[in-house]
Amino acid sequence: MKNIAFVSLLFLSLPALAQTTSGTVYYEEAIKLEIQLPEGADEAMHAMFPEKQTFGKMLVFNSAESLYKDVEEGEDNNTGTWTGESGGANIQIKMFRPENLTYKNLDADEMVEQKDFLSRKFLIKSELGNLKWKLVKEQKDILGYTCQKAELQDTGKVVVAWYSSQIPVSNGPDEYGELPGMILQLDIDNGRRTVTATKVVTDPPKEGLIEAPKKGDKVTQEEYDKIVEEKTKEMQQESGGNVIRIKRG
Repeated sequence: MKNIAFVSLLFLSLPALAQTTSGTVYYEEAIKLEIQLPEGADEAMHAMFPEKQTFGKMLVFNSAESLYKDVEEGEDNNTGTWTGESGGANIQIKMFRPENLTYKNLDADEMVEQKDFLSRKFLIKSELGNLKWKLVKEQKDILGYTCQKAELQDTGKVVVAWYSSQIPVSNGPDEYGELPGMILQLDIDNGRRTVTATKVVTDPPKEGLIEAPKKGDKVTQEEYDKIVEEKTKEMQQESGGNVIRIKRG
């Protein structure tokens, strides 16, 4: 009789030990904004701008592929609008956030990013396996998942990740991953950009939901960086410096 009771208890505990290898992780991403106003701008204009921009993202994943993108439900997630008064005039500021996608194929060690810059789309293809992490003996709980700390090495950014082996998929938001578990929180450059999981759904994604982006001009990362740099300088010269610049973390 004791043996039967033990076996029953063992089977009851199995669902709690089950690990997630497909589903959707919802994140809140927050980016600090550095506002550079034209010379002579008053304090009222400075006060109109927010200190950070916050929006929802989602990582749809299985054991082999993932797609990181904007949340699909709710209000428009790509804009921010602020109104105020400066110099006796009413001013409305509307800020658009680019619609970027990040696709990963873990089996093929491949990543495809779709980046939106000045209404022009670009496709950047690169290899995975380039992130060098240092695992730290520090843990914390995120959404009921036990997470381990990791720090990115040999890079110009200060990146701290918290990942959980209870979701045994080497993945995470945006270009980050390559750890022994899913990344549920990121801190980049001491809070300039943070990404924190708000919900984990373990239902398998619908077929066809995870696909590599195909729209955009194919460029390398170096070519894209050069385009952004040259276009930014061009806009500054055309404006004669009389332009509001917003730098996202």
